[in-house]
Amino acid sequence: MKKILVPVDFSSTSENAASYAAQLSIEIHAELILLHVYQYPVLLGDVPYPVEAYAQIADDAEKSLGELAEKLGRQLNGRRVAKTELKEGSFIHQLEVACKENNPDVVVMGCSGVSAAGKFFFGSNALQAIRHLHHPVLLVPPGAAYSDIKQIGLLSDLVNAETSIPVRSAIHFVNALHATLTVALITTGLDYTVPGSEETKRMEELFAPTPIELRSVHDESFEDGVARFVKKCNLDLLIIAPFKHSFFSRLFQNTHTEQLLKHPIVPTLFLKAVEKKD
Repeated sequence: MKKILVPVDFSSTSENAASYAAQLSIEIHAELILLHVYQYPVLLGDVPYPVEAYAQIADDAEKSLGELAEKLGRQLNGRRVAKTELKEGSFIHQLEVACKENNPDVVVMGCSGVSAAGKFFFGSNALQAIRHLHHPVLLVPPGAAYSDIKQIGLLSDLVNAETSIPVRSAIHFVNALHATLTVALITTGLDYTVPGSEETKRMEELFAPTPIELRSVHDESFEDGVARFVKKCNLDLLIIAPFKHSFFSRLFQNTHTEQLLKHPIVPTLFLKAVEKKD
């Protein structure tokens, strides 16, 4: 890993995520890049907006970005934030542009739970990032402090493991962090599927030579099962690969998972899923 891109809006949630990213950059010897995207106000009617006000918005954003970079620099053991980028326009568009220009190994964002309108993470910006970016996205819960990432959990659909898990990406993160990987199958209701010796062998071969532990977790709801998995394995990081035709699509479509997204338990890394071939 070489680069970590952190979009910030100067809220406490995004600044906490930036602090988390700074510590992570030390751990994996990566450059830290800060991005802030601002927008000019949308005017209604014929009342003109003062030209000076437009300049002030950009100046204030530049000042805040510089102050944050200086603050994070004090965490970086004498290193500086590698780059700060200030862009005007649509958040997701400019984030995609920044990713194309910098090719980060991971995008780190703060997540702020579900709003009254039912949208989550930066008012749906992080959800868009997960869906549209071709780079891994790490969401950091509010107040989460960085600690050494030693226990990583990955959610799996055993039936479609080969087509739903981006194995190389997952192994890349596990090895970079010198962590232990536990792969879990979450079941609910009347589904009491337990991995047999054949499934266990298949998963071990899929991740070889990286060793894994395979677990089955059953609970009343998917989100409760995930919470139980995180707690039981004392996870520092959870990995999910949203695949639109798989079990993982419930993370975004099933209302039963809103609680999981409203109250994130642990920093969660969303990897780009393996593309399904028709």
